[in-house]
Amino acid sequence: MWAHFAFAKAKYHNAVNFLQQSTSYFMNVNFCLTDYYKDS
Repeated sequence: MWAHFAFAKAKYHNAVNFLQQSTSYFMNVNFCLTDYYKDS
């Protein structure tokens, strides 16, 4: 029971971390693209 709970918690944290990294990555890309189009 406890092992299963810990595993689920770890998976949840991995998913959250992945989402946060993806979000910041897309924010950076979006920022760069906006900058690029402003200059051209």
